[in-house]
Amino acid sequence: MRTRSENLLYSFDAGNGTCKGVSSQSAGLIQFEPVIAPLTERRGLKVADEQPTYSLWVGEQTLVFGVEDVFAHGKRTAIRRLNSQERYTSQDYFRLLDVLYLHAFGAYRDCPEPIAPIGMISVPVNIYNDDDILDAMRGQLCGQREITDCNGCTLLLDIQPRRLLMVPESYGALMHFAYDSLSLKKRSEANTSGTTLVVDIGYETTDLSLFEALKFQRDRAESIFRSGMGILARAVQEYADKTLRSTDVSRIDHALREVAGLAPEVPKIIQPSPGVYADVTAVYDAELDHLAARIAQEVLTRFPETLSRVLLAGGGAYHLGRALRHYLAPLTVEVAPDAEAANVLGGYTALSLQARRGG
Repeated sequence: MRTRSENLLYSFDAGNGTCKGVSSQSAGLIQFEPVIAPLTERRGLKVADEQPTYSLWVGEQTLVFGVEDVFAHGKRTAIRRLNSQERYTSQDYFRLLDVLYLHAFGAYRDCPEPIAPIGMISVPVNIYNDDDILDAMRGQLCGQREITDCNGCTLLLDIQPRRLLMVPESYGALMHFAYDSLSLKKRSEANTSGTTLVVDIGYETTDLSLFEALKFQRDRAESIFRSGMGILARAVQEYADKTLRSTDVSRIDHALREVAGLAPEVPKIIQPSPGVYADVTAVYDAELDHLAARIAQEVLTRFPETLSRVLLAGGGAYHLGRALRHYLAPLTVEVAPDAEAANVLGGYTALSLQARRGG
């Protein structure tokens, strides 16, 4: 079968907190939470109510993805969210990527010829350093594949090994800090010089990666386990459960976005489900401070050398930026532009620069 090999580019990060993607064919950022449930068989009030945005036909059932679609269209008794280290070789992880492919290249659904895009997938540092896991991921992803949504629309893919790059999550964040994603010009000469420690705060882990200029120092890249925003989300869930009965941690995590960046003691009122509110100020402030102090201590202990800057990335950067500036003083601490999406945006920028240079 012939393969369409136009210069189609994509950058994905199917993280523990949010799945994100961007491509040469997408209008903007694709984003949904890594929450999955089978499509309910019960009827909505009207046809429009029954159409999820993020779906995948698997075997004899349709799966829906993301907090909004799962709670609007999924079987709530069968919701799952896989956050263990084994997720990167699980079928659910590749299903998350399949959904990203469907939306990144939606214009090619039902095209009779497969497309062979050039892509970059960001993974945590500890996964990137594990050759066995990377080989297993490549084995699962590469080859000709068919991906189908709930409406029966099919995307034909030819994922070729030489067109698939795996990079540590911090790489994209630094590239997005260094280059404007639209013009592909350097934001500043200073951003591409000196020594930068990228602190990527994820859902379950925080990655620490050292760069000299834009060169990745592979022996100075580490993951801090059990040090991500999931700790904060679960603590808030446990606190909220005392007054609100049962709450869902994915909805809690989603709701916490509304209070990111608020100063200590400023009220943090979240809405974990429509019309239900909870004041989580005390637990949020305390847990966030503990998490920031732990991350800062790891940074200071593991990286005693002189640093030009500490660059914060990931969704946790919005929550922890203020506290980390305090605990890491007098180091220069900066938050990456579009911190939550910096890895995919910077990854796409890197591919675009490579394409411009004819690489």
